[in-house]
Amino acid sequence: MIRFTDHARRKFSVLEELGFKVQDDKIEEIIRHPQLIQRTWKERFVASGPLSLSHMLRVVFEKENGNIVVVTFYPVRRTRYEGKL
Repeated sequence: MIRFTDHARRKFSVLEELGFKVQDDKIEEIIRHPQLIQRTWKERFVASGPLSLSHMLRVVFEKENGNIVVVTFYPVRRTRYEGKL
């Protein structure tokens, strides 16, 4: 099961105001089939996947009792991360 923190839920509207329309299913797709996944501090992970021709979406999440908790997500320019793929 994938659930979203309150902060992550608010990010949908914040990003839409900035011109990035992101939906739950896109977040879930990136977590399930990331182009790149990195482990970070506090036992968190960052999964990256395509958002548009010029941007990728980075999704920060934790694994908690067999579930995935999305902490936050943010768009980045593809050129910044494509070399790491």
